[in-house]
Amino acid sequence: MTMILIKDLMKSFRQKNEAFVYYFKLLHTLFRLLILKVSMMQMEVARIITIVFILLSMHNILSLKSNTMKKLLFTISILTTSGIASYSQISYHDINPDTTVNTWNAFTISPSSSPSNDIVVWFHLLPEVVIQTHGLCEILFDSNSFPAKLNAGDSISSSGIWMAGTYNPLSSGSSGNWQTNATDKYIGFRFKNSTTWYYGWLMMSVAPGAASFTVKEWAFNTSGNQINAGQTNTTGITTTAHRTAIKTYPNPVYDKIQLEWEVTDATKLTITNATGLVIKRIELVKGSRVHTLETNDLVPGVYNIVMKCKNDIYTSSFVKR
Repeated sequence: MTMILIKDLMKSFRQKNEAFVYYFKLLHTLFRLLILKVSMMQMEVARIITIVFILLSMHNILSLKSNTMKKLLFTISILTTSGIASYSQISYHDINPDTTVNTWNAFTISPSSSPSNDIVVWFHLLPEVVIQTHGLCEILFDSNSFPAKLNAGDSISSSGIWMAGTYNPLSSGSSGNWQTNATDKYIGFRFKNSTTWYYGWLMMSVAPGAASFTVKEWAFNTSGNQINAGQTNTTGITTTAHRTAIKTYPNPVYDKIQLEWEVTDATKLTITNATGLVIKRIELVKGSRVHTLETNDLVPGVYNIVMKCKNDIYTSSFVKR
């Protein structure tokens, strides 16, 4: 529908005057922002709306027929509202730095607006790693009544076995699903505000023998719909996004890509696919400048590089052949 409106506008503008040039550029810029999914989406949309009203004051814009103006405003309205809706659904939280617990202690996340709703991962000296919930929070379990160990991309929704956590083992002796192959896996959780369940994930690792656990990041879908394990954007983090601030080569890439960036502070680098799913995580060494990223294990497609340094985010993209 939006594309039909834009084509109609383009035809009208071509027939009328030079306003077509201004608005074509405007719409093109807005589409680029929607595709890039940058974290400052709402700010950019606000800027574009401001530009629209400035342009509306120009004589050549005001000379357009009223029905064309209505189409224009309706199109801008659709684009801006859909943009905000699309990228405000995931509330993402990076645990920086990653937190490892190997003494009698716990790590708690509180995704709900109610402080009584939380999810707590415990380390006990047996050793064991267990999970519990408080309030209206639940954990996704498997058919063996253990907290499920999810892989990136697994769906988290109302279907499944949901129960409150009561010190259920992730890894304890011979019990639990997190005894082996438990690096960068996901816990599925949900919490209830009023009458709506909200679905989310916690990414963590459990060391062999339950020697420790490490929590890294978590997110939930603010719309109440399902979420995939690892699905993320930067809504909910106060950051500044700098597009194409990283020098990468070659592009397209086959087996490895070079990245030039002078690391002056602790910096986390992630590679995400076109849907926003995190594929790789790397911590860059302070003082380094040229970094080689292996891409042999990536399937062909478009990937984004996201670097988090203090309160800034720097991004770039590349194509894997």
